[in-house]
Amino acid sequence: PVLTDVPVPAAMPSNLTAVSPYPSYGDPDAPSYRLYQRLATLNLDWVANHPGDCFFLRWYVELRRAMVGDAEIDGEPWKEAPQCNDVLRQAQACVVTEVFRGPEEDYFGVERPRDYITTNTVYDVRITEICVDYKATSQTLVEHALMRTNPIPARRPTIQSVEAASSRSLALYLRAGKQNECDFKEWRVEWRHVGGDYVWTFTTSCTPRSRTRCLTKLLPAPDSFYEVRLRESCHNPLADSPWAYYMSRGRHRRIKTWPEPALPPNNFTVNMTAYNLTFSFLPGLARQCEWTGWIVEMVEGHDAFRDSVWDPVRRRPWYVVTECESQLVGVRENTTCSVRGLRSFFPYQLRVRETCSNYIYDSQWGYAENFM
Repeated sequence: PVLTDVPVPAAMPSNLTAVSPYPSYGDPDAPSYRLYQRLATLNLDWVANHPGDCFFLRWYVELRRAMVGDAEIDGEPWKEAPQCNDVLRQAQACVVTEVFRGPEEDYFGVERPRDYITTNTVYDVRITEICVDYKATSQTLVEHALMRTNPIPARRPTIQSVEAASSRSLALYLRAGKQNECDFKEWRVEWRHVGGDYVWTFTTSCTPRSRTRCLTKLLPAPDSFYEVRLRESCHNPLADSPWAYYMSRGRHRRIKTWPEPALPPNNFTVNMTAYNLTFSFLPGLARQCEWTGWIVEMVEGHDAFRDSVWDPVRRRPWYVVTECESQLVGVRENTTCSVRGLRSFFPYQLRVRETCSNYIYDSQWGYAENFM
């Protein structure tokens, strides 16, 4: 037999994986930024392969930052993760929250300082099985961009007040919390219908982040009670803020939407001469509106001799047709008005809205076809 002093090295570890837990324990609003930094964590797992002639000493795990946020980092040195030094060979896992600041030779005879790993950071990781006889030490397994640690979520916003904006919409007044590492996407408003299916539902979002009033629309029923909640939504969902609820004394506050307004006028008939017009229309369904009058407005287009196509960009502002104030009076069914002194061969548009004793019942605008 031939004797040799060269041991068979341990096989290189394999199947290195990482998980980054949420960087907060308890109330996400409570910890400071520094506490969040301390709680950035990587849970590492790997597989130890054949030991060869290795008399196991320790696992040597190193990390380096590859990207912080969206900024790439080149040339950063590897840093040892001391929390993996005492892991048994058969354990094949460790939790990393710290790395040594520099190599051991830089701190000979003194305790090596440590740095916390940081949130919202992509790390390269490498691992080596160290043996008593260094000749039996395994090759190093390197995984680039193995895992991004979770970001610090945005702080919870504050819902200052909520009010009905229409029969099927609510207006929320809010104050943003600290943004932290949230790349803002939208304010997400959800509602649930009291007396309905009572499930949190999303219909409309709200931007930008600086906005202090959000409107949630498309509610299913008028004259009904709703509860609302709000959160800051981020491009990385892990940075989303906690939900903010509209509460009073520990209970959800309920907001009632307006009743359905009157339906807008319809079926316009317009008779036009060179300088005058007479129009009429049919009232919409009144519902709970106590009629007080009609508001008539017109808008002018541009000169039809230059371009006969209606141009809403170049048109002039809407103006109230005061002549109709004295004609559309008396009863709701009086819906005919004559207007004089218009420009010949000039495009116009006409709209009418019903007004009620309580403005929440006012109708939307009803529009006549463009005319000339």
